[in-house]
Amino acid sequence: RLLFNQRVGDKDYIEVAGTFENDRQAQPALYELNIRNRGVALRGKCFVNSWELGAGVELATERSDSLDLRVRLLRVAPEAAYHLGSSGRLVVSTFLFQVSEAADQPILLQMADGYPRGTHFGGNLKVDIRMADNFDLKLTARGEIRHGEKNRYYLKSELVSRFK
Repeated sequence: RLLFNQRVGDKDYIEVAGTFENDRQAQPALYELNIRNRGVALRGKCFVNSWELGAGVELATERSDSLDLRVRLLRVAPEAAYHLGSSGRLVVSTFLFQVSEAADQPILLQMADGYPRGTHFGGNLKVDIRMADNFDLKLTARGEIRHGEKNRYYLKSELVSRFK
């Protein structure tokens, strides 16, 4: 993985990342699978007063030569965060994920982050609130609309305590 990061102003930045990975999985006498991942990603963040605005775009290709399978991926992910001073922050993020495979073959679960062929949408809402000097309340809600599958929704809450 290769990453270039450039600051623009005090806190703002732009990142360009290149991914070149080989993932080999094998079960003796059953199967051998080699997945090659090649991709490029562009991300950036901008800080304005109490707001943090960001976006990312990723293009990738995953290939399994042993199965003659090639998957193309496009991910777009904007996000916004509002800092509540010293009492916490609120983060909203969304994503669009496009998965395509030219030969109309089934896609392996190890490929495309486990997503099937199609266009997928989702989003996150995270709230992190400082309750006291040593207690934080964290709430996370996530929803996904997956092409050809049931929609998925998650809700997670945490009460975090720090001891000195």
